[in-house]
Amino acid sequence: MELCAGWRFSLRDGTTPRRAWGDADDGYVFARLSHGKGTVDVVADFDFLDNDALGEATHRPSPGNCSRPTTGAAPCTLVHDTAPESLWRRLARDGWPLWLPLALLLAGWLWRHGQRFGPWLPSPAGARRSLHEHLRASGALLLRHGQSPLLYDAVREAFMARLRRRDPATAALSGEARVHALAERLQYPHTTVRDALTRAGTWDRHTYFARVRTLIQMRNRL
Repeated sequence: MELCAGWRFSLRDGTTPRRAWGDADDGYVFARLSHGKGTVDVVADFDFLDNDALGEATHRPSPGNCSRPTTGAAPCTLVHDTAPESLWRRLARDGWPLWLPLALLLAGWLWRHGQRFGPWLPSPAGARRSLHEHLRASGALLLRHGQSPLLYDAVREAFMARLRRRDPATAALSGEARVHALAERLQYPHTTVRDALTRAGTWDRHTYFARVRTLIQMRNRL
């Protein structure tokens, strides 16, 4: 009952046990062999010696029966395994509550302080197809390289194009006659309109911004 559901072992040919549970065909679960002046008992496993088995009254006589022939006559030595267990195997099997957190801490420390090969790569920029953004970038580039007169010419041409559409008669004038007609139509001072239509001096940033601002305001009033 104790050993029938567990492991079984076999004996070498010609070995006759003094007492045994099992047979040569199906295997043995217990065998008592003569050895020198004493005997050696071989069991398939030690499940009958664990705490749960010894806690049941019907199982307690089993360990005593195994050691009874030597009780009072000679010592009984229990040999679980003739090969000592390796320290590393014992640590791997029973010490994981200690080495697993330490291994995780070590991995985190190495990841934090280890050498990184190259900088973090930024996310690739999405495609930008806004015409307004391209125009602003082109204007900023021309202004940065001292090409403000070219930008002024573009704004002045946009103003003159709307003037030709909205007031062809005034657009056909030239010189002071055009300045006078625009000043009366838009209610602007003559000097302000004259300066806005003059290209000279637009290389200066402050002059350029002032004249472009005036041209845009005049264009919006047409």
